[in-house]
Amino acid sequence: MPLCETCDSLDLEQDDLTDSGIKLGPFKDLLTRAENGCDACEFFCNVLQTSTRWTTRLDELAERVIFLDSSRLDARKPTKLGNCTYCADDLCLDQCVSEDYEGPLDEEVDRVRRIPVDLRDEKCFSRVQAWTAECAAHSTCSKPLPVKLPENIIEIPADPAVSPRLCSSNGRSGSYMVLSYCSGDFESLIQRESGKTVFSAPIDVPSLSKTLADAIEIARKLGYQYLWTRSLCTSREEWGSDPARIAEIYGQAALMLSAEVAEDAGSGIFHGRRVFYSPALGRNKDKYLRRRLLRWASDIEESPLVGRGWEIVERMLAPRVLHVTRRQLIWECASGFQFEASGIVDKKTGSGQIRQRYVKGVVQPYIDRPFQGQTKEAGDVGDEVAISKRVARLEAWHRCVDAFSKGSVNVPSDKLLAMAPLAAAINDGSLGEYIAGIWSSDIAFGLGWSRPYGVLRPAMEYRAPSWSWASVDGAVSSCALAWPENLMQEHAKDPSWLKQYRPILVSHYITLADPQRPYGYVLDRSHILVEGSCIGFKTLTRRLHGKEAFGLTLVLDQSQIFDCPCCIPRSVDTQKAERDKFGSEIEHYFCMVIQGDAWRVEEGWSPHRGFCDLLILKPLDEAEVLMRVGFLRISVRSSTDPHTAFDALPWERRKLKLV
Repeated sequence: MPLCETCDSLDLEQDDLTDSGIKLGPFKDLLTRAENGCDACEFFCNVLQTSTRWTTRLDELAERVIFLDSSRLDARKPTKLGNCTYCADDLCLDQCVSEDYEGPLDEEVDRVRRIPVDLRDEKCFSRVQAWTAECAAHSTCSKPLPVKLPENIIEIPADPAVSPRLCSSNGRSGSYMVLSYCSGDFESLIQRESGKTVFSAPIDVPSLSKTLADAIEIARKLGYQYLWTRSLCTSREEWGSDPARIAEIYGQAALMLSAEVAEDAGSGIFHGRRVFYSPALGRNKDKYLRRRLLRWASDIEESPLVGRGWEIVERMLAPRVLHVTRRQLIWECASGFQFEASGIVDKKTGSGQIRQRYVKGVVQPYIDRPFQGQTKEAGDVGDEVAISKRVARLEAWHRCVDAFSKGSVNVPSDKLLAMAPLAAAINDGSLGEYIAGIWSSDIAFGLGWSRPYGVLRPAMEYRAPSWSWASVDGAVSSCALAWPENLMQEHAKDPSWLKQYRPILVSHYITLADPQRPYGYVLDRSHILVEGSCIGFKTLTRRLHGKEAFGLTLVLDQSQIFDCPCCIPRSVDTQKAERDKFGSEIEHYFCMVIQGDAWRVEEGWSPHRGFCDLLILKPLDEAEVLMRVGFLRISVRSSTDPHTAFDALPWERRKLKLV
C-alpha cells in the first residue's frame, strides 16, 4: 500500500522515546496526503474526524498540527507545539501484528482482527456462538441450559416466512434470549381476552419497531426459538409484585441481546461498522495501528442504555450479555469481556479496574446461586467468615446502586421498583430487612453515600426517606466501596471504636405504597430510629479547623457551597447566592458518625486507614427529628495518634428519628 514520505519513515519505536512525540504534520497536509493515496494518513484522518474530541470541531481541527505522542494522536495549536495532551480516549492507539503472525503474544500485543462491516455476516454469528461455548466452560459462569420458559414469550419459527407469535409458554421448557433496548417501559402488543391464561397470537413483523424486528432476526440466526422482552412480555405490576420471578427470567436466560447501537426503538440494530486499521508501518513494516478503545468497554459505558434505569438493571440480572455497539460486538459474562475487534482485554485502563464500579464477575454469583439449587443461609453475624461474606454481598449491592443511580426511569416513583428484582436476588437473609433501598444488618453501609459529581435533585413526589439513595435523582457513590477492604473484620477483632461511635438501628417504620410490592416505593412519614454519636456541625468544624492532623471534606447533597472551586468552578455571585440560601440553615446542622477506622497506629500508620464518615443532618420542627442533607469525611493527615483529639470532641449519644 502506498505511503507518503512522512509515514514511510515513521519509526513507531521512537514514539515512546521522545518528549514531545513524532510530528506528522498539519492536519490539512494529512488530508492532502490521504487524497493523494497515503493509506496511513487516511487512517490518521479517519481516527481524528470520528473522535469524540474533534467530530463536532472539524473547523478547529483543520488548523491543528498532528503529533503521534505516547501512542496517541495529539492535535496541537501551531503556536503551542510543545503543549502535550495526555488522555485515555478514542485517540489512543494500539500496535498490532499481522493476522497471520505466529510468534509470541502478550497482554499488550494483539493480532489484527478485521471485522465485517455488515452485522448480518455469518462471521459475526459464528463469533457469538463461539463465545457462548466458551462461557459454558467457565467455572464462574452459569450454564445456558433449557429451563422453564417465562409465562409469556415470543415464539420464533425457524422459517423467516412464518410469523412469530406472542404466546403463553404453558409450562414448556427451552432456551430463550432476552432483549434489552431503548423502548417504552411496558407496552401492550397483543390484547388478550379477559380471564384467558393460555393464548397465542401472530405478530405482524412489519408493524414492529425496527429494533424488535431486528432482534427477532438475530435470535433466529443464533438458533433461539424464543425471545423475551420486558416491554412486551411482562407488566409493571408483575415486576413489582413478583420481583423474584423477574430476577429468575433474566437470570435463567441463555443470552441477553443489548442493543446499545439503537438510540430508540425505531433505530434498529443492523448498522454498518467501521474499524480503522493503518497499513503496515514501522522500520520493518510489520506493525498496524488501531484504536485502543476496541479493547475497552467504553462503547457500552457511553451508550444510550447507560442512562436508562430499567435497562441498567436488565444488564445486571442477565448472566451473559451480547452488546451490539456502534463499532463491534462485545461479550460480557461473569468471567469478563470479550471483543469482536480485539483479542486482548485492557486490564489496566477503564472503570472495570475500580472497586467502586459495577463488575459482572462480582455481582453475578449472587444472582445465579438461587437458580443453581444453592440454598439461602444466614450466617452467624459474629463469625469472621460470615462477616466477610455479608460485606461482599453488601458491596455487590452497592455497586449495583451506584451504577443504577446514573440512569433514570420515565416514571419517577419507579426508582425502587426497577431495582426490586436485584434486591430480591441478592437478599439471602443475611442482610436483614430491606428498608427503602438499604439493608438493616449494617445500617452504616446504607447510610454512607454521597454525590461524586453534580448536585442531587430531590424527587418531585415523595418515594423514599431522605437517608435513602432512592430519595434523590442523580449519580451517587457508596462510601463503603472506598473503605479498607478488611475494615469490618478488623472491627470484629477490636470493637472498641465501634462500641463508642457506631450507629445502631433501634427500629424502623416503613409503610409501603403497595403492600404487594415489597421492594417498591414507600409513603411519607416512613422513618428509622437510630442511636448515634452526634455533634453540632459548626462545633465540629470550628474545633478541627486549623488542625494539621485532620482534614475535612464536606459535600451537601443539593448545594456546591463546600465543593472544591478548582474541581467545580463557579462564579463569585453563584457562591454568594449559595451562602445566602444555606448560611442560616448550616448553623443548626448536626453530624452523626456512620463509620470510621480505628486508626491503629501500632499496626503501622496509613493515610488510607485514618477516616471517619458522618451524615450531615438538618433538624426539622419536631424534637429529635432530622433529615439528611449531606455527607462529611474527616481524614487523618498525620501519623500521630489522633484518638485523643478525636475523643475530646463533645460527642453525644442521641436517638434520632431520621425521615
